[in-house]
Amino acid sequence: MTENKYPILIPILQIEFSNRLSELRSLYLHPALAYAIAQVHIADLDSELIKYVDEAYLKQLAILGLRGESVFPVPLLIRAEPGLLGYYRLLYGFSQKELYTKGPFGRFKTLEERRVIPQRLEPEIEPFCKSLIETGKALVSGVEGLSTDLVHDLQMLTLGPQLRGGRNNTVGQSATTEVFDLIHQIVRSNIRTVDEMKKVITLTNDSGRILRIEFFADPDIQIIEEARFGLLPLVSIEIKGGGDASNIHNRLGEAEKSHRNAKAKGFSHFWTLIRIEMDYSIAEQESPTTTRFFNIDKIQDEQTRSIISSGICSAQRLVSISRNEKMDGT
Repeated sequence: MTENKYPILIPILQIEFSNRLSELRSLYLHPALAYAIAQVHIADLDSELIKYVDEAYLKQLAILGLRGESVFPVPLLIRAEPGLLGYYRLLYGFSQKELYTKGPFGRFKTLEERRVIPQRLEPEIEPFCKSLIETGKALVSGVEGLSTDLVHDLQMLTLGPQLRGGRNNTVGQSATTEVFDLIHQIVRSNIRTVDEMKKVITLTNDSGRILRIEFFADPDIQIIEEARFGLLPLVSIEIKGGGDASNIHNRLGEAEKSHRNAKAKGFSHFWTLIRIEMDYSIAEQESPTTTRFFNIDKIQDEQTRSIISSGICSAQRLVSISRNEKMDGT
């Protein structure tokens, strides 16, 4: 046999999704509904379905071979298994962000995440279920040939982006830790203290001033000076560590938004670190606030390490960083 001239592609993403999906079945898919049903009496469940759902909808589902609870969340089931809210959220096609941040339903997120009903929310369960049941009616009316398989498929269509979003968060956290560790190496000769738990590095720069490099949320990493008159924000660092080139424009837009927020807080320099090879004039258009771009995979390059080290450790160099300088690490 001759050697194949084409590379072997490894389906890493699908393997990760498959493993994660095995964990999520009991939380969001049919096994979650089956568990909730097992906690109640069928007669009580039927009574609530008749009470809260118009008979025409129940009959329509029965003709299709489905029970009412497959589509309609009645209070009895939600009280038996609060986490079942996730089952119906996926079925109706709403991401967690859509359901819990863009309307009045944010208070119910705890049902899905902690799988409990706080006492303060107990009086709200019935009206909440009534609202969701109306959503279920719209689904039954709008979808032809609803079946057990289609219910599963609709849930998977919603769950897919959730899985990818979760992986992107993991990638982002990993990239941030990677960059923080690299910065740690770069400035190690100037370090005074390191707090590994909080991920804070304190160092003395070339001018004898004390700087703090902090693992943060927005921006991802911030550099501030401990001045005599208080804390002085210096550098905002945004890290976009994903390797998907098709999404780089969105990530640069996110970086731009974060840098603008940092600018309003008094930061004067804005670094954006990416892993994608691209036309950096386009990167500048996507994030005009960025004062310097770095390529994460090439930070180990001696020239780039020198620039970062000088920028952090020398106050004069930090002030001299200008918008006209090219991207480093290319």
